[in-house]
Amino acid sequence: MLPDEADKHINLNVGMKMASRYIADQMLEQRHLKVLHKTLSTAWNRTGQVQSLSAAIALMEQYGVELTDEEVQRIASMEQEQQIAALVNKMPQESNEQFQQFFLQLQLLVSTAMRVRSGLEDGAPEKVASALDDADSTGVTQHILRMAVVQAGSEASMQMLEYEAWVREADEQMARLIRGQEDAMAARKKLATLQAQLQHQRDEHKEKSSKVCMNFVSGMTQQTKLACFQGWLSCARRAKQEGSIAREFEEQLDGIQQRLVDYRQSSLANVRSYLAKKASVKEVDLTAEVLNLWYTVVADQKESDALAGQVDELSSKLASTQGAQKETTKRVMERMSTARDRSLLGQCVQCWVAEVEDSKKQGMMHDVLADAKARLQSFLKGKSEASMKVLKMALGGTDTGLLTQALGCWKSQVLDLKKEAELERIVQANAKQMADYGDKRKAVAKAAMERVQYYSEQSLLMETFHNWRLDTRVEVTLKKYHIRIEAKRQQLAGVHQMFRTFAHQLETSLKKSVDSERASTLRRTRTLHKADTGTVSLPDIHKPGSPSGDPIKAEATLPRTAWG
Repeated sequence: MLPDEADKHINLNVGMKMASRYIADQMLEQRHLKVLHKTLSTAWNRTGQVQSLSAAIALMEQYGVELTDEEVQRIASMEQEQQIAALVNKMPQESNEQFQQFFLQLQLLVSTAMRVRSGLEDGAPEKVASALDDADSTGVTQHILRMAVVQAGSEASMQMLEYEAWVREADEQMARLIRGQEDAMAARKKLATLQAQLQHQRDEHKEKSSKVCMNFVSGMTQQTKLACFQGWLSCARRAKQEGSIAREFEEQLDGIQQRLVDYRQSSLANVRSYLAKKASVKEVDLTAEVLNLWYTVVADQKESDALAGQVDELSSKLASTQGAQKETTKRVMERMSTARDRSLLGQCVQCWVAEVEDSKKQGMMHDVLADAKARLQSFLKGKSEASMKVLKMALGGTDTGLLTQALGCWKSQVLDLKKEAELERIVQANAKQMADYGDKRKAVAKAAMERVQYYSEQSLLMETFHNWRLDTRVEVTLKKYHIRIEAKRQQLAGVHQMFRTFAHQLETSLKKSVDSERASTLRRTRTLHKADTGTVSLPDIHKPGSPSGDPIKAEATLPRTAWG
């Protein structure tokens, strides 16, 4: 290998380490490092087990024990205890003394593998180095070192291949980025040219727009006057039409009110005539009823007088009968007192005869009285209260008469109360009927007045809304044209502001174009070294200027290397 190539590989290895360290510092976190450590420990542990198994198999081959590839793979897939048991089973049993040294070496080999495994799991290189130093006495150190060298060489070759593939990929990506930057510079130049052309077209268009706006503003006064006169004419016509409509509705409203007044007067006349007719009918009925009552009272009075005469006659007869009886009794007693000595038998017979005659007379009088009572009872059923009172006064001399008189008075009182209640009910019914009729007519009159009030309010509302509508339209028209005038004024002010903004933007774009031309001049001083492989030189990541900084200050250091 030539010295230049050796230096190149040394530089590549150093660059690879530095690039890997930089990427790991920038992209990997603590949790990524933990996962990576766990994965590598597992892989190295498995590799250490395989190497220990290979050393044990090589040691057994020195003593004449040979294993096939299938058996080696099967034992390699087992756990550590199962591997030891499988290797022990493969040993011949007849030569135990020959394998005593083998057992000792195998035990040392297993202990060395366990120490190496624990050192790898704990991440302690000193434990691994101590285990390998102690393995010199086992006789398998050379085999382990040889396998370690072979494994390290294979890993180094794989890393070299991966590094070269990564360098090629990075060179291709950087070449694409550089070409994209060149295309972007060309696109910026085209964009600046197109923006200048667009700005020029905008200036021309704005100049034309300003001329149009000035012409429009100059002709705005005449148009405003014309619009005002047209609006005034339309408002005058509408006011005239609304006035004619209002007069027409006013005549209709007057007619409606006149008809309402006529209707109310006719209704009142009808009510009055109806009430007068009903009052006259009631007056005739009341007169007839009074005459009937008067006739009944006179007839009852006559009957009462006749009955009173009969009662007086009967009373006089009864009094004369009682007086005669008293006189007879008195004479008998006198006779008895004056003529005691006469014959008692004759007096007794005479008294008995007199008593019999008196009894007959009293019986006749009782019959007459009973007949009179019967006739009086039949007469009382159809006669008035006055006749009954007269008869009751005539019969009040006895207990039965008093009881009859009391019951009769109670009955007459009950009948009077019933008649009064009936008359009161009739009067109340008539009063209620009259009240209902009055309420009905009152409701009709109230409804008519409410309709009149409603139409009056509607007329007032219509007039108010018509006036409000006219005023609103006038205000809207004025506001509309004021807004238009203000919009034109704002548009004119916007045009002036647009001219100022365009001038400022033009000045700024000119400054930017000068700066961009200066920057492009500086970029042209940059050189790109291209080789046969298509690689380019890249900036050093350890320099103060990062590749992500200003592209004008970036410099190429080493050719044909990605991270050197």
